[in-house]
Amino acid sequence: MKISYPFNMRPFLPRANQEYSDLSHFEGSTRAFFNKYPSSYAAELLHSQQVGIFPIKKGTSEFDVWVSSGASMKWVYTVYRKLYIAVGVSGTASHAVIARGLPVYSAGMACWNNYTLEISAYTGHYQTSLYSLRSHAYEAWRDCGVNIRIVDWREQQATALEENSRMFAEAEILLRGNRLNRAGNPGDYPL
Repeated sequence: MKISYPFNMRPFLPRANQEYSDLSHFEGSTRAFFNKYPSSYAAELLHSQQVGIFPIKKGTSEFDVWVSSGASMKWVYTVYRKLYIAVGVSGTASHAVIARGLPVYSAGMACWNNYTLEISAYTGHYQTSLYSLRSHAYEAWRDCGVNIRIVDWREQQATALEENSRMFAEAEILLRGNRLNRAGNPGDYPL
C-alpha cells in the first residue's frame, strides 16, 4: 500500500537511520526544532491513545474550556502555525505526540498564576530555546482571551506543576469516563 502525504510534509517524514540537525530553517530564517527522540514516538503515541489523552487544537470549544480551567498543560506551536495543548496524567502525552511528530517553532508548559497564564519553553523532546518562546509565544497564544507571561521554568518547577496537574486530570478522567482530551479519532488529527 502506498501512502501519500502533502508535498510540504515530505521533508519531515522520518527515514531509517536519518538524523536531523537540532535546528533547521523552515520558511526562510525561522528556526524549527525537531523531535530529539523519534525512536520512542510510536510507543508514546500508542500509550497516549490507550489512556485517552489527545491534542486539542486552538479554536475549538474544548481548547477554550481547558485553557480557562486552571489546569497545567503542555503546548506546542507547529511549523504549520497551529497551537495544540494536552492536559492529562503526567507523562502520558509527550510534546512530540501533541505535535504528531512534526517539527515545532516552540513548545513548553503552561500554568495559571494569579489570572495570568505563564508559558515556558520546558520540553525534553524538542528542547526549544527561550528565544523561540519569545519569538513565537505571542503569535501562538494571541486571540485566546487570556493574559500570558513568559517564564523560564527549571525542571524542578515544571515537574511540580505536572504533578499538581496530574491529580486534577486524573479526577477529570474518572468523571468523563476516560475520554479526556479526545478531539476525535487518533487518525483525524488536523494539521
